[in-house]
Amino acid sequence: MTAPIDRPARDLAANLIRRFRDGEISNDQFEDQWPNGSEDPALSALKGMIWRFYDDRYEHTLTWRHALKPEGREAFSRFALFADSDLPYQWPPYDFVGVGGLGCFIITVGIVAALIAFFEFGWMAAVPVVILLLWLDWRTHARNDRAQRALEAAGDFTVWPFVQATDYRMAQKTNRLKTPGDQFKP
Repeated sequence: MTAPIDRPARDLAANLIRRFRDGEISNDQFEDQWPNGSEDPALSALKGMIWRFYDDRYEHTLTWRHALKPEGREAFSRFALFADSDLPYQWPPYDFVGVGGLGCFIITVGIVAALIAFFEFGWMAAVPVVILLLWLDWRTHARNDRAQRALEAAGDFTVWPFVQATDYRMAQKTNRLKTPGDQFKP
């Protein structure tokens, strides 16, 4: 059974994606206005993927040094087009945000702990910490690699969030809200 499509939330998301892409709203405004809490899995996936395109440490628009490259603008247009569509989100669950930030934090804390252990108790005390760090790093990479392979096997990732290029082309032809600024390839 497929999850329900939340038409009002998708309409809001498509509008926000386009306005964010065009520099009309900031990253903070985008996040604050995003339709959280919907059961439509497309919305959380889109938000997670879009998060990869901006810096959430401070408020900014996607202009000047934060401006999207042409492929980023095309991706945002594709994301908005999917939100405009009535297609169900069919990709497997995937955390586009990932554990990179948390993994880096854990490794940094571990390195500091290893250094403290080394200077306080000698190299033998640092060895278990280093082994633990290497194991955590290996586990994180292995898990992320498995998830990435499963995601890539589920469809044509070049047209994500569409699963197939034919769905993408059909949505381009039948887009009910062709918005100025969206450049769709024939």
